[in-house]
Amino acid sequence: PAAAPAALTRAQATSATNFNRSKFRDRRSVEIIQAQCGAALTGTFTDDTAQRITVIQAAAGLTVDGKVARQTLRELVRRLDAAGERDAAIRLIIDFHRFNEDGLLDIAFDATVTTSNAETGSAQIPGPTTIRVGPSAFTQGYEGLVHTIAHELEHTRQRRIGIQNRNLREFLGGIQRLAVLRHRGTDAAVVAWQLGAGAGTAVLLPTRRHGGSARPAPG
Repeated sequence: PAAAPAALTRAQATSATNFNRSKFRDRRSVEIIQAQCGAALTGTFTDDTAQRITVIQAAAGLTVDGKVARQTLRELVRRLDAAGERDAAIRLIIDFHRFNEDGLLDIAFDATVTTSNAETGSAQIPGPTTIRVGPSAFTQGYEGLVHTIAHELEHTRQRRIGIQNRNLREFLGGIQRLAVLRHRGTDAAVVAWQLGAGAGTAVLLPTRRHGGSARPAPG
């Protein structure tokens, strides 16, 4: 790769590297970010990677600090979506938010999922699960995409422990998902996206297909 810019001091670059390592622990995520900023694909955050991230931040009008925090993640997801690399975008969101993948066989973008934001399926309950994320999950925006992924992964957990009833899974999923997002410091916009106007409680709507993510009713 070409030489990295020097927008950060050595201390700032080191601080950014430590921050990025604390947020992304999956080697795949690191390589996705490195590919986006033109760094060598080492799978390990370095000060060189932090310096290169500043180019993306500057181009997007973000704070130039080399740290892949929420706003920079949002920009990376936007770029990946535009490039058709939606599996990579899903991977970054899961890793950043520490979403639980226990019981998950696979999660991937699937252009054939057209009647809901996503579909979750498994051969048996309890049992491992596969998630397919459709195009509409991406067109609803960043907050909605995070919501959809969290929603489907919660269904994965429920299937793994053997909850059979669909309505019960939807109800428990909404409550648990909101609690997890709040606990992990997820963007306030993502949490607010799931709240009913003024009521302060999650509004759970029926979905057309099992595992589909429903947007809260407008205020």
